[in-house]
Amino acid sequence: MAYKLVTSAKVHSDVENGIKWYKEIQLELARRFLEEVRKTEKYVHKNPKYFQIRYNNIRIAFLDDFPYGIHYSFEKETVTLLAVFHFKESPDHWIK
Repeated sequence: MAYKLVTSAKVHSDVENGIKWYKEIQLELARRFLEEVRKTEKYVHKNPKYFQIRYNNIRIAFLDDFPYGIHYSFEKETVTLLAVFHFKESPDHWIK
């Protein structure tokens, strides 16, 4: 089944911040980070029910090689990507 995908502006901002961070360390890391985010987004889009609900009807798809998770919701055949952030960050800062 094809699901509708909605991406919040927060996701774009979070990914840009991650890319900037990894670019300062090594350009190749930034490229790999973006590639992994895209791969995980595609997986979530195709398999939104795969990941369990963690809080407030929000699911988290963790990246394989980077300490980040994609936070998203799934309702009425629509996947809404809400944020991408580091494990150490609290979701409280963007939920408000």
